[in-house]
Amino acid sequence: MDNTTRTLKQALSVDGWIGDFDDNGVASVHVDVVFRQGGFGEDPTSAIRFKIALTRAEIVVRVPNQAPLRIVKRSVKRTANAATGIRTESAKREGFLKGSVKAALAKTPFVSADGEASVSRTNSSDAQLQEAISRHFEQHFTTEDGHIAWEVEANPEFAPHLAGSPWNAENAPRLNVSKFSNRNAEGDPPSVIIEIRCCREDIEIIDLEEKDPEAQNMWRTKKNKSVNLAAAEQVIKDELFKAGFLEVPDLSEKQSRLLIADTIIFEDK
Repeated sequence: MDNTTRTLKQALSVDGWIGDFDDNGVASVHVDVVFRQGGFGEDPTSAIRFKIALTRAEIVVRVPNQAPLRIVKRSVKRTANAATGIRTESAKREGFLKGSVKAALAKTPFVSADGEASVSRTNSSDAQLQEAISRHFEQHFTTEDGHIAWEVEANPEFAPHLAGSPWNAENAPRLNVSKFSNRNAEGDPPSVIIEIRCCREDIEIIDLEEKDPEAQNMWRTKKNKSVNLAAAEQVIKDELFKAGFLEVPDLSEKQSRLLIADTIIFEDK
């Protein structure tokens, strides 16, 4: 499939494979999605440069209507992944040591050593506390059109945007499929489609800057931010179109859902 007609594909890569079918005609489906920052505006004719990153995305796996496959529902990965990082925090540990005034103040000439009160001193030390955290939040769900999907969201304690892979594609297949024929009606081997969807509000424009330093300074100092944003969005649309993305999103419609990438994976023969 020609992904050049898909919007924002530079913000991620999508790949996958279907494992070997066993004697019962069952194989695992592996989905390899890597989130990253997509850069635009490096063309000499571009007035600005910027990057795009995602904070949330839906990863959808569906079997084409003509494919001779069925999803084995009990095989669908429904639990979140194990922790992918370690958070380290420093903490103070304090210990209190108490003793008699007689012992503590005996050498102090202006204090009587006959009192029975106690004195304490504090012993402080630094401690390192480590906690396992996940790079992404992951939740399985079924789409409105009935397909298996996972919602992946960036964990702000780890990073503000989606980065890297939400799971290990090789060791953590998403589901199994069952084959009831070796070919579809057109003679192609069995296939599965992987789609990445998100809303406008899940797309963040970062590091937006004018290439001309003077223009950049004027853009930053203008008081009407809404006008600035509208102008920036139009320039971004132009850049996306020049980069070959024909399905340019309406950046003002935050709730509109976009199909930003898809790919077809076939039985490996």
